[in-house]
Amino acid sequence: MAVYITILLSVMFVSALGQNSAIEKPVRLGQCIEKRKIPSLLTTVIICAILIFFFAARWNVGTDYPNYFLRFGKLLAMNIPDLVGGRDWGFDVFTAFVGQYVFTNFFLYCILLGALIYIPVVLTYRRFSSDYTMTYALYILMCLYTWPYNGMRQSVAVSLLFLAFPFLYERKNWWKFIAIAAIAYTFHSTALLVIPFILICKLKPWKKPFIFVCLLIVVLIIFLPGLWTTIIDFLDSIGQSKMAEDYADFEELRAGVNFIRIVVAAVPVFLSFVFYPTLKSNNKHIDFIINMCVMNLIFLLCGNRLTIMARFATYFNVALPLLVPEFVKVFKNDSKGFARGLIYIAYFGHMLILLPNDSGLLPYRFIFGHI
Repeated sequence: MAVYITILLSVMFVSALGQNSAIEKPVRLGQCIEKRKIPSLLTTVIICAILIFFFAARWNVGTDYPNYFLRFGKLLAMNIPDLVGGRDWGFDVFTAFVGQYVFTNFFLYCILLGALIYIPVVLTYRRFSSDYTMTYALYILMCLYTWPYNGMRQSVAVSLLFLAFPFLYERKNWWKFIAIAAIAYTFHSTALLVIPFILICKLKPWKKPFIFVCLLIVVLIIFLPGLWTTIIDFLDSIGQSKMAEDYADFEELRAGVNFIRIVVAAVPVFLSFVFYPTLKSNNKHIDFIINMCVMNLIFLLCGNRLTIMARFATYFNVALPLLVPEFVKVFKNDSKGFARGLIYIAYFGHMLILLPNDSGLLPYRFIFGHI
């Protein structure tokens, strides 16, 4: 646990320096360009370096770590053109290329992979966050930082799509979203399936059309058992035969979602409904952030019926560290410090509870001396 706390405190310290020395710059947000205080590039680079280093420096941390380690070794001897077209072939091609032409060292390979995972997230937070220190801290405290320790392939897809989200609000840049989404799909095929739900995030939150669509999604999930064969056939038709085979047995996929994860997702969504007028007046770009958090909650709730649905939540939960700091603004100036402290305490408790039980993340072991 000490290592994760070190990561947290280091990131908070550097981000606080960056926030205190932030310079007002014009930034494109949706259809307009606004002046916002942006932390220095140096502090942003240091934060990325911290996150990437500890991602790469771990040894056998995460239940899926051995699989990726062995896969890296196998791909060193494979013909790269033969990999194109397979399941999640972008990840395999990237891994094989790095292993064969750049680094044969797994630690150095993970540095490049970590850059693909964390830099897009950090840059998006830098652009949209109203409280950089709290946003980066929540990214760690919510255990979003450690999720890629297991789901490396999907984490790349999640980060790329998160980087691409803002392009949906820039009419001339739709092609950028499509291009990035296509790349994300090659790293993890769920990126294709989640795009319709990303488009829903363009609706106005808490308006009738958005509520109707959300209820429709829930109803579809309720009737999911009857539709499951159709979904499996669709996966098979788009070339995802391995995924179709893995997920063919509906009953085997019923396991539920951690209750704490649902609570962590539900509270900000509920508060965004209650305080929406205030949140909107403080941040006119908050709609897509709220909608992403709503989608995250829907997929987590549906994950109680079918665990695989919780995988879709990972494409949206990265917005939570952007939404939660906005609630501090709801309080009066003399109470904001108390609100901020309460949030830190609550999510620190969340991390202390979740980490020991989360997919082999403890104890943290360093890779040095093992390769």
